[in-house]
Amino acid sequence: MNKKTDKRERFYFYTSLLKKTRYMDADQKGILLENIANYVLDGVMPKDKSDVANMIMFESFKENYDRDTEHYEEVCEKKRKAGSKGGKEKASKSKVAKQPQQGELSEKPSVRRRQIAQAPIEDRTQAFQREVMTETNVERYGADNLKSFFNYWTELNTNGGLMRFEEERHNPNHGGFDVTRRLQIWNTGSHLKQKGKQEGFIKDDLKP
Repeated sequence: MNKKTDKRERFYFYTSLLKKTRYMDADQKGILLENIANYVLDGVMPKDKSDVANMIMFESFKENYDRDTEHYEEVCEKKRKAGSKGGKEKASKSKVAKQPQQGELSEKPSVRRRQIAQAPIEDRTQAFQREVMTETNVERYGADNLKSFFNYWTELNTNGGLMRFEEERHNPNHGGFDVTRRLQIWNTGSHLKQKGKQEGFIKDDLKP
């Protein structure tokens, strides 16, 4: 018998076998116990097989022990498989539960807004400038018109640390901020009241 990797902490010594030990003397009982211990703990078979009566007792024990051990290992394997399957199902359900549903934001707006405000304003301004001052937009709307648009939407809200376009873009109650759509609206002239107030704040060296 090979040494078991999964050790059983207990095993049965059936009464039918125990009764037979009454006909053994103390030395025979000691040898039988030693043989059983060596087999259960280390998987070692008896070396001395000259005592036929003792070997018959041992073989009776071994037959019962091997049968019980096989059943024990089958039960352990079923439990391992059931546990592994249950763990995968829980992990799968957890992932599904954590995924945002359609139309939901992946982050809380307040958290996202704080993260944006912590980034350098120069980097955010330049990124927005690249969105606005494209070659296509310059040809369509004119550089001066784009500068006015840029000045208006980059006005900083000192309380929240966000620029006007960022407030719109990351406000869950608004429809976001799409530069192309906003430029179309801007070009209709609905912005003129704000435009007059905002012109002149953009740097002269701003290039399309």
